[in-house]
Amino acid sequence: MGLFRHRPLCFFCFLFVLASVLLCYVGYSQKIILISVLLILLAICAVFALIAKKHRIRALSVLFCVLFVLIAHLNSFFGIDYRQKQANKYCGGAQVCVSVLAQEYSSKNTSVYTVRIENIYEESVSIKALMVCAFQAELGVGDRVFADAELMDTSDRALGMTFAQRSDEPDILLGVVLYESEGVLVDRFDRNAPLLERLLSKNGFLAVSHDVKQALLSRIDRILGEEVGGVAKGFLLGEKSDMPTDVIRDFRRSGVSHLFAVSGLHISILIGFAELILRRLRVHKYIRCAINSALAFVLLVLTGFSMSAMRAVLMLWLAYLIFMLSDEADSPTTLFVAVCAILLIFPYSVYSLGLWMSFLATLGLVTLYPIVERILPRTKKKERKTLSGSLLELLRKLCLAVSMTLICNMFLLPIQWSVFGEISVASVPANLALTPLTPAFLALCVLALIFGSIAPLGAMLSALCGAVCRAILWVVGRLSSWSAATVSLRYFFVDALVIVFTVLAIAVLVIKLRRKYLIAVPFVAFVLTFSSCVTAYNIAGPQTAQHYYDDQNEIVALCDTQRLCIIDMSNGAYFRFPKVLAKAAESGATSIDKLVLTELTAAHVSTMDYLLRSQLVEQIYIPYPQDEGQIELSRSLAVIADECSVNMVLYTDGEIISHYGTSLCVFMSEVEGKTCRSVFVGGEKELVGFVDAFSDGAADAYVRACDTLVVANKKNIVGSATLHASDGATVIYLDESVMKLTRLDTDALDIYVNKKKENLTRIRLD
Repeated sequence: MGLFRHRPLCFFCFLFVLASVLLCYVGYSQKIILISVLLILLAICAVFALIAKKHRIRALSVLFCVLFVLIAHLNSFFGIDYRQKQANKYCGGAQVCVSVLAQEYSSKNTSVYTVRIENIYEESVSIKALMVCAFQAELGVGDRVFADAELMDTSDRALGMTFAQRSDEPDILLGVVLYESEGVLVDRFDRNAPLLERLLSKNGFLAVSHDVKQALLSRIDRILGEEVGGVAKGFLLGEKSDMPTDVIRDFRRSGVSHLFAVSGLHISILIGFAELILRRLRVHKYIRCAINSALAFVLLVLTGFSMSAMRAVLMLWLAYLIFMLSDEADSPTTLFVAVCAILLIFPYSVYSLGLWMSFLATLGLVTLYPIVERILPRTKKKERKTLSGSLLELLRKLCLAVSMTLICNMFLLPIQWSVFGEISVASVPANLALTPLTPAFLALCVLALIFGSIAPLGAMLSALCGAVCRAILWVVGRLSSWSAATVSLRYFFVDALVIVFTVLAIAVLVIKLRRKYLIAVPFVAFVLTFSSCVTAYNIAGPQTAQHYYDDQNEIVALCDTQRLCIIDMSNGAYFRFPKVLAKAAESGATSIDKLVLTELTAAHVSTMDYLLRSQLVEQIYIPYPQDEGQIELSRSLAVIADECSVNMVLYTDGEIISHYGTSLCVFMSEVEGKTCRSVFVGGEKELVGFVDAFSDGAADAYVRACDTLVVANKKNIVGSATLHASDGATVIYLDESVMKLTRLDTDALDIYVNKKKENLTRIRLD
């Protein structure tokens, strides 16, 4: 089994990849020290390799290992840190010349583009940047812009957001801001020139490939329609901009979002389809390799050179090269060489999440999956003709499909734990169901694009694409609606489990196993330990109420290990749901059972449009509308909720809302022209109130009954607003941004405050 036992090149590449990953987290000065140390070590190894006789082979091996690691250091240093340090010298006002690489966003007030700065005050440079225009700019890929601009660091804010927030690309070194359209000169890329002239011009290849991709996207829309075309763009080109967010959410929860990242699966299906046709035409194998390589490059161009697609195409080219030079192909070494080539050519790809997800999933398939295939023996051809033999072969294929999904998920576990914080349990049935549908959909889409202009045939292929697409969406939608479709990986005990599992998995890859079934030990041990810990936690886990307050927004989240209820007490201007959901996921909740709004505004409606499509929400509660404006807002939200299959419930002021062992109610009151909200949450014996300000009214009865009151703004307790707390009640005033974590037990109410103890006092008010 030992992965590196007979593959020295694979071992060197492994060290290079590992060094490149670790160097992402090392600072500028530390890299200089490490480079100096490695140069000294490299010189020592070189001298020892020349002098030594007995251990010369080992010395040469160490020499190559040090050389690979040194290349990784130099690559990261000069390709990332040094360029960033040099680019920051140009911050400030400047006259610039930039070429447009891609359009990110455009509206009536703002336009955002990825650009390359070619000239600063007539000094030639090459700096990739993000350009924000405080006006609507109609620019195309390949256009050159001359203007007076403000150059900023990527951490600086421009028009409300930092450049790092606007773009996740790590090779964006500067921000370019254009505040006025006056004085901006544009040199348009000549799209009417002959093709060869366009390709040879500056940024010509980028502009032509962009135009070809746009033409292909337009043809997909024209032939397949908006709904099917949006899914086809994601499957064929990894383009998700026209896909509804609720569909993306369903694919993520079902564990099949990898279908939108053009990788080895797509390459193998599309190239395999072309290979089948070429074989039928009896084309020579070398010519087939050349044609398939060209098709793979075209697909790579259309995907915008995404890292997952680049890894798959490089592996394909290396496999073809080995096939032409030798009959034996070494998949693990091919994978490592392909990733190393990407890291050497594109240093910033070390930050690409898609690359590492593609790499880890493929690593599992080329190392462990072949062993599973050998363990599960094939049925003989004679036996397949019988009913029992056919059933055994079908069972074997199902086991292989399940094993493939489990292996990919296990190898992706470190990324799923550290980045996403959840793992999809529904991925196994989803991948089993989509295994026959995905190749059929891709093949039909290609055929529809080729023969779509032929009326009868094109209409038939388009209808077939629509039928398969709807089947895929139905499967994904049903599985994602399952409440246990995803499991949280943010439990406090998961950190140790994932680290131990990763170490054991690496050990299994490296050491030589005489008994192949031992490869399942880390996987089975992790599943059993994780399941036992989750079961114990769900039985004994506490129910918590988390309070978030930042002077303008206020949110209360109730969580009991798996179920989450969010009460939004803000005006909808800004939701802190990402932080709330991340914190609630530590208790195991990955979806929202109830979303309670204490008021409904236009900002709520616009925010809910995104939230309900990106998160799984079972029910949304809104206050009963009091006027025509509230009725219209309620209708708008009802339409959005219906599209996202979310139940909307109206509640009245003071109505009791039950949530799995706890009860809550909401009161609204007007104090000196200000709208004040209050939420009361109670278990069997204890009651806690999250209040703002009160006048005499129905809420006073709850205030007097509360064992604990959390007052969001002490300044509102003035004039006619009087807080009628009972004797002995604990009153906490919040005058700064702070989170309160309250544990709700049936016997007692324990309060944990991340402030000093002296700030938690008992106050008696008459």
